[in-house]
Amino acid sequence: CVKTGTLTRKLEGHNAPVGTVCISADDKTIITGSDDASVRMWSFDGDLLCIMIGHEDKVRSVTICSDFKNIFSAGEDKCILVWNMEGKLQHTLEGHAAGVNAVVVTRDGQTVLTGSSDCTVRVWKNDGKLLQPKAHPKGVTTLTCSKSGRHVYSACEDGFVRVWNWQGHLLRQWQAHDERINSLAVSPDGERLVTASDDFTLKLWNTKGTRLRDLLGHEKDVTCCCFRPSDGAVVSGSE
Repeated sequence: CVKTGTLTRKLEGHNAPVGTVCISADDKTIITGSDDASVRMWSFDGDLLCIMIGHEDKVRSVTICSDFKNIFSAGEDKCILVWNMEGKLQHTLEGHAAGVNAVVVTRDGQTVLTGSSDCTVRVWKNDGKLLQPKAHPKGVTTLTCSKSGRHVYSACEDGFVRVWNWQGHLLRQWQAHDERINSLAVSPDGERLVTASDDFTLKLWNTKGTRLRDLLGHEKDVTCCCFRPSDGAVVSGSE
């Protein structure tokens, strides 16, 4: 329970660390991806609904279309797998030259953006057609969507944040950190971003790239961050 901090249930079954998780928009389904190369679907009550086998290496990112038609998973095997909601593999998006660290999808499920250690963001159609590869100076670590759904933010090992539209056009960029960015989140009101970095800091930005505040206190690499939906407070974790 979020209000009390009480553990309500545990989802157990993966045979290696779980590196990614997402919840469907109706709060009924949970998808997890693991270093055991499997993707698993659970009910919110904790019942295992299905195990999706198809990746050949660690699963780095999972997401569910808001229309509840498809699940996307991305992994160290350089592939993005597209599943239906029964856990059946529909097709595979192939073309990255290194592990895929992040995947996001439009609300209608028709366009997919992926970010990889091969230093590209790639734009795909849901049927597997590659529309546009976009080069980065270094590996892409994370992607997240704007609250409006019109833009995608990418973060990179070079410390830059980049803003894209769904056609793959770069709208703006700025250097957020001097070291690798590990995590990026958008505030509940859509007006702010927070970045977490190997430089031990988090930084708060507006969507135009103006720095609002440095958040200090970590003594090692900051690996993850998010906003609390109720009031926009920032929560972060580190090594």
